Amino acid sequence: MPWNLINFADWRDLWYLILKKTAGPFFKLFFKQRDERTKSFWQNRTGQKIQALNLSAVFKQMYELQLADNSKADFFPFFKENVIRKYNVRKILSLGSGNGSFELQLAEELSEISIDGYDFALKRVEFARQLCQQKNLVSRVNFFCADIFKTDFPKNHYDLILARAILHHIKKLHILMQKLKETLKADGLLFCDEFVGPRRFQWSKNQLKLANALLVVAPEKYRLDQSRLMIKKKIVAPSRLRMWLLDPSEAVSSDRIIPLLNSYFQPILLQERGGSLSQLIFYQIAGNFKEDDPLAQEYIRIVLEVEKLALKSGYLENNYIFGLWQNKHKKNPQTRNFSEKQN
Repeated sequence: MPWNLINFADWRDLWYLILKKTAGPFFKLFFKQRDERTKSFWQNRTGQKIQALNLSAVFKQMYELQLADNSKADFFPFFKENVIRKYNVRKILSLGSGNGSFELQLAEELSEISIDGYDFALKRVEFARQLCQQKNLVSRVNFFCADIFKTDFPKNHYDLILARAILHHIKKLHILMQKLKETLKADGLLFCDEFVGPRRFQWSKNQLKLANALLVVAPEKYRLDQSRLMIKKKIVAPSRLRMWLLDPSEAVSSDRIIPLLNSYFQPILLQERGGSLSQLIFYQIAGNFKEDDPLAQEYIRIVLEVEKLALKSGYLENNYIFGLWQNKHKKNPQTRNFSEKQN
């Protein structure tokens, strides 16, 4: 159907809900406001292992940095030394802080910093606050449940803004960029860990072709979708109706993130992280790939190797990035990759 407004996966899943007599909440989505649907989606997120990043091998590849001397570095210690300490960061604003795990880990290991975390999902904010109290960090870390567009952030205040998996949920990116620019200090930093792939997850033909070719060779026991109790046989781009109903904010302007960041801030560091195949293949079935299963781990390795080759050859485009931008502009600014030698 033109523009992928609705597809066979929608009818299949609707029929499944009807058979289970649980279709009521689905139909109620049509009568909820856009923001209400988004909040409901994120309030009810569970810890079920359905995402590719739940797999340690995928997580390691996407969060391991290749340095100039061909050595590798884990993301977190690299971030502490080459962002926080190198730029003498003290005050941090975290957008979409969720359950606060990353922010609290930073605060535990770096006693010189303070953090203000913002999220609109109340359950997640309450969890973050409880965890903060348990770790005795309330004097330096605050979590707020608020709409960042309705929040008056202090001017020229923060040394660093963390935007981790939030910008691709923002439709009015240009308005947010201006707010961030104003609350950052003159030479403040903006760090992004983001999905920058196809808008609304409308995967490219090359992605779907290669992902489906790899999916069908996996034994059926690995392709069991536990949420629907059916075998995952084919990967399709989610329909626009599904995206609009379940989480209207998902990847709403993902393809505009990097161009807009570069227009408001000076790019300093950038690393492409891939995810162009693994995120499609392992979605909803990641929990079937056990750490102690050699065949499962070999399959993951093959998927990641094919992904790297397809990205390197240009057959696929990158979907995820790390990036660091600074709140000032120079003529012809040069963006460095994380693999370039750091001063």
